[in-house]
Amino acid sequence: MNVLDRLKNAYAGGGLREIARKSIFHCIYRINNYKTKFLVDHKKIEYGLNTTEAREKKVIVSLTSFPPRFANIHLTLKSLLLQYEKPDRIIVYLGSDSSREQFTNEMLELEQYGVEYRIDSERNLKSHKKYFYAMQEFPDDVVVTADDDVYYPSNWLSGFLKSYRKFPKAVSARRVHLMKKNGKELAFYNYWEDQCRRVKLPSFSLIATGCSGILYPPHCFKPETFDEATFKELCFDADDIWLKCMEVLNDVPVVWAKNWEVDLLDVADSTKGALSSLNVDYRKNDAYLHNVMDHFKIPVENFFR
Repeated sequence: MNVLDRLKNAYAGGGLREIARKSIFHCIYRINNYKTKFLVDHKKIEYGLNTTEAREKKVIVSLTSFPPRFANIHLTLKSLLLQYEKPDRIIVYLGSDSSREQFTNEMLELEQYGVEYRIDSERNLKSHKKYFYAMQEFPDDVVVTADDDVYYPSNWLSGFLKSYRKFPKAVSARRVHLMKKNGKELAFYNYWEDQCRRVKLPSFSLIATGCSGILYPPHCFKPETFDEATFKELCFDADDIWLKCMEVLNDVPVVWAKNWEVDLLDVADSTKGALSSLNVDYRKNDAYLHNVMDHFKIPVENFFR
C-alpha cells in the first residue's frame, strides 16, 4: 500500500485527526525498526535461550530458510536471541537443498548462543518446513514461527506470549487479514481486509499471515495437517492457506496479537515478495483455498461463525 492509499484510508476512517495520529504511529515504529537494526548490528551476542523460567509448556521458535538467504540470516537469528522474553529453543529447519558446508561462519557461530539447525536431506517442504517438523517434535509446547529475513524487535516474543496467555486456545498473529463474503461465496483474496486491526477477539474470519510471526498453541491441529502428499497436491506454495483451513477443521480461531508496528524491516533485499505477489496477482491463493475447501468439504459458513 503506497502513501497516498494510506492517507485515503486514514481520511475515510476519521479525517485529518486520524491521518495525523496514524502518521505519528508510523514514524514512531519506523524509528523502532531502525533501533532494532542498530541493536542487532552493534550489541554483543549473548546466550539467547530461557534459563530462568520453569515453563510447563516450552516456547519453540521455528523458522526455515534456503541457501540464497544464508548470507544474512544471522541478522534475523541475532534479533531472536536478543528478545526480552527468551524462547526455550530456536530451530532453523532446512531442506534437501541445504548442507552445513553452505553455512556461513556467522551462522555457525550462533550455535553456541542457542541456535539449532536441522536438515532434512531427503526432501524440501518449502515454506511448510517452518511448522511441519516443530509441531510434530514438540506437540505439547507452544510453537512460534518466524521468517528468515527481517529484524524482530526485542518485544516480539513477549507480545505473542501476552496474547497467548489471554487467548490460549487461539492462534495469535501480529498480521492478519479479515476474510470477506460475496453473497454466499467467499470474496476473492484481493478483496479481503488487508492487515485488519479492528477485530480484537478470536475469530474464524481472520487469517494469520506469516511474515511478522505466528504463535500456535499446543495441539491446535489434527493429524491431517501433516499429510505431506495432500498439501503438496492442494497448495504447496501457500502454507498460510493450508494452515487456515486446518485451523477451521479443528475449531481453532485466530486472534490479532496487538501491535501497532508498520511492516518489519528487511535484513536485505530478498526474493520473498515474488512468491506472495504471484499468488495474489494471479488469484492463486483463491485457487489454493478452494482446492483445500473442496477436498475437506469445508463450507463457507465455517469461516464466518
